[in-house]
Amino acid sequence: SMDVKDMRTGQSRLDFGKDIIDEMIRGLNGETISLYTFTGEGNKAVPSTLDYVYGRILLKHLTSNDEGRGGTSLKGAIQKVM
Repeated sequence: SMDVKDMRTGQSRLDFGKDIIDEMIRGLNGETISLYTFTGEGNKAVPSTLDYVYGRILLKHLTSNDEGRGGTSLKGAIQKVM
């Protein structure tokens, strides 16, 4: 589960990952971003955009939606993004 707080910082896996993505977005200059979330199936959380502030705001408000699902198929996730 992404809610587990097992990072050395005491953060959940989700919060740690969101911090990494936020740092990556802040380093971009002119590239488009998209953000997908995966809980069993993939969902586009941020459509392709150059608006980094918009992407970072939506990223900040993402929450875990575990619902006891068995995880996401890596093959299915890659196919969804492609």
